[in-house]
Amino acid sequence: MPIYEYECQECSHRFEKIQAHGEEPVITCPECEGEVKRVISLSNPKRWKPSTETKMVQQGSRQIPVHQTEDGHWEQGGIR
Repeated sequence: MPIYEYECQECSHRFEKIQAHGEEPVITCPECEGEVKRVISLSNPKRWKPSTETKMVQQGSRQIPVHQTEDGHWEQGGIR
């Protein structure tokens, strides 16, 4: 399943979201509820490395990676 990257047009917060093809895109920022745009990012499968800030959580019938940000929040993706 692809990981999409978004950036808020108001506060510039960037975040990732794992989404199925055909799933509706994110339209609001989780930080300020401003409008977000999907960002084109480069793919690099070697970039993902589990770290002490990464853990797996159950989402429905599958496990997804999440990582802890510097401010202590957890975000989907696990890419550091």
